[in-house]
Order: sequence, then C-alpha cells, then structure tokens
Amino acid sequence: MKKRGSVLVYFSSCLIISLLISMPFCLSIELNLTYDGNGNLITGDGKYREYNEFNQLIRIWNGSSIGGKIFEEYIYHPTEDRILAKKVYNQSYISNDHLVETVIYVNENLVRTIKYPSANVINTSDKIYVKDENGIVAEFNPNQSKIFYHNDHLGSTSTLTNNFGSVIEQTFYEPFGGIVSGGNASRFYYEGKDYSDLIDEYDFNFRKYNPELKIFTKPDFGVKNIYDPQNLNRYSFERNNPYKYVDPDGKNPLSVLLAPALIGGGIAAGVSSVVYFYQVYNGERKFNGWELTTIAGTSFLAGAITTAVAEYTAGMGLIGAVTTGVTGFSTSSLSQLTINKVEGNPLGENVLEQGVIGGISAGIFYMGPSSGNYRIKYPSSYFTTKTGGKFAMYTFIPEVTQNYLSYSIDQSSSINSGSSSGTYVKEGQCYCGQQPRDSYNPDTGVYIDENGNGYSTRNPDSYSKKK
Repeated sequence: MKKRGSVLVYFSSCLIISLLISMPFCLSIELNLTYDGNGNLITGDGKYREYNEFNQLIRIWNGSSIGGKIFEEYIYHPTEDRILAKKVYNQSYISNDHLVETVIYVNENLVRTIKYPSANVINTSDKIYVKDENGIVAEFNPNQSKIFYHNDHLGSTSTLTNNFGSVIEQTFYEPFGGIVSGGNASRFYYEGKDYSDLIDEYDFNFRKYNPELKIFTKPDFGVKNIYDPQNLNRYSFERNNPYKYVDPDGKNPLSVLLAPALIGGGIAAGVSSVVYFYQVYNGERKFNGWELTTIAGTSFLAGAITTAVAEYTAGMGLIGAVTTGVTGFSTSSLSQLTINKVEGNPLGENVLEQGVIGGISAGIFYMGPSSGNYRIKYPSSYFTTKTGGKFAMYTFIPEVTQNYLSYSIDQSSSINSGSSSGTYVKEGQCYCGQQPRDSYNPDTGVYIDENGNGYSTRNPDSYSKKK
C-alpha cells in the first residue's frame, strides 16, 4: 500500500502534582499519523486500517501493521454508502481469527446480532429501533423487553430507562463526542451513531470518526468552498463546531441556522402575503399571482437572511447587534426596492424608511431568544420534539413575528387608529397635528374614514373611494 506521508499531532494532558507544586503541569503526547495516497488514515494511533479498491475501510488491526490481531472487519451495503455487516474479534485470544459476534445492520430500524459464545454455539437476536428525526425513541428486544431512549439537545443517547421507568444508564459526553461515563448498555450514542468501544470510533456511514483525535479517518469528497478556511480541512468534524453543525452521513455538515432562517423567512413571507390579500380585499390593488410571488419571495429572503445573521452572531455583543442591524437594513431596503419595481412606484419610495425600520427591528431581534441557547441542533427538532416545538411556538415565532410585523406591513401601525400625528390632507389642504377622520396622511400612507377606521394606501386620492 502506497503511503503519502505523515502528520504530527500533539495532545496535551494536565496533571496536578499536589504534593510538589500547586500549579498544573502539562505533558505533550506526539502521534505520527500515516496516510495513504487517497488521504485515508492508516496508522499512528495504535491501530492499522486496511482499505479495498473502492476506497472503503474493510479491516482494522491491532498494532501498526497487518498480521496482528484483528479488531473489526466490515462488509459494505451493495447500494447504500454504509456498512452492512461488522465482524468483531476477541483480543484476549492468541489467534487472530476468534470471532466474537457479527452485527448486521439490515436497515435503520433493524439490527441483527449473531454471537459465538463457544464452539458450535450460535445465538442470534434481532433488535428493533423506533426513531424520530431527533434520534432513537425506543429499543425492542427479543425477550419482549423495551428500552426507552432519552436524547439530549444534540440527539445523543443521554438516559436509558426500562419498562418500569427505572434508569438503566446515563451517559455523559465531551464536546466532541468522547464518552466521559456510561456508554455500555447500547450501541448507539453520540448523535445516535454506532459506537465501538473496541476501536473507540463512531460510524458516520461514509467514514468513521475518532473522538479522541477529533477528526474523521477519511477525507471529505472535496473542498466545497476554497474561501472558507474550515472547508480546507477535509478531516475536521462538523467544521470544528459540533454545537452548531450536524453531519448525519459523514459528508456534508448542515448548519443549525437552517431551521431559524426558514422560520424567519416563512413568517416574513406570510406577513407580506396577508398584507397583500388585505389590500386586494379592500380594493386597493388587483390580484396578480406574479406580483404576490415576487413580494412574498423577496420578503422570505429578507426574513431568512436577517434571521440567519441574528442566529449566527448570537453572543457577539455589540458587534453582533450592529452586524444584524446592517443586514436588516440592507435586506429590508432591497425588499422595498423590489416591491416598488413590481408595483410601478418610484424606486426610492419608502426604501430608506423600510431600511431603518428593518435595521432597528433586526437589531432588536438579535437581543431576543436564540436557539443556540437551547442547544437545539437538528432543524427537524423544531417540529418533532417537545423542546424544539415549545421554543419555536412560544419563544422564537412570537419574537420574530413581532419584529417583522413592524416593517413587513406598510406602516400598518396607523391602521385602525382614529388619529395619527403628523401631516394630513383633507379637501386639498395640508394640516399639521392630529389627523381627523375622513382624511389622508401622506407621511404614514393611511386614510382615516368618517367612522375612525384606518386604511393603508399609497394613493392620496383613494380615500374618496372609501366614502
């Protein structure tokens, strides 16, 4: 096997020598990692990995070369990019072919385990796993017993309970997936991935992940964005930020900003659509499908971008608030420009006002709730889990709605109000002060009829049609 080169990796461990000194003393451990010509990790961490002609990991040996004891052996699915069967060997025997068990991953819900406790004895058991979008919910065993999974904010197995609600095991993790305690009663742990305590690695389908090294043992397909420094490291785990990204198949990290951005964009598009239909209903405009699509689409982008920036910069203090505010100003101004173009209004009409309102609202939203504080990692969790649903329904959506209403509706704060301060027009005359009934206010774009009801309109003459 052709070897491309070696990489030196340093690890530090701190020891407190309380009898001699009162300050931490750090030791560095050097690992000389060796890779093949395809960038696959071969050895250097006490294990030797063997790959086939399809660049698939097929065998892991104990030691630094082939010929010692085999840890595990893999057979891959013929059509799916994942392991179909895993053979596990016993390291306490002298020979390297003492098979302990074979695990067959039939599908995501069925796992068959074949154990060989002694010569000519084979025990086979099937376990059925019930899952939702946030991980495993329950495990059904052949003896009719059940194990219930209580996942943490990352979708990792946190607590296991039996049929009677008694705790079987509690598992705690390091930030990058290393198991601090627990990790014995199941095979699925960090982010719901199959964990092997024999080789201390997680199976992420396309490639394996080593929580001690904090890297994948195989490189990603390619560099997706050469201008993003984190993408230049093809071995990094979830862009070196596992609390913000998730990698369901070991290929493409997904940002946890996706769900908040979609929710924020959806709210903005929904509000603009409601305003549009309100204006159609009141005769202020004629229905046009293309016009509605353009307005709703532009509002969606403005809402999604501003929300994503607010989530991304959460915790950055003044810098984050300013960044979010600038984004809100820009996206709101662009949204108003697009609407003016579609409606045939002067391009500069209300652009500055909407930009200012959008910037202020976005800055206020930045100070609002962030899903990062709740550690909701999977986008689907906003709709499938109790914690995510409560956050989306009672915290996130009301906050975003309140902020986007302030600049998505065309100066709607004056609607249904009997009076408004500023300039108003009545019978061709301009007045200052409180707006009386049966008048139009060009500053707010609102017409107040004789009954005190407000109507949003950009046409100063349209109030006559309301009489």
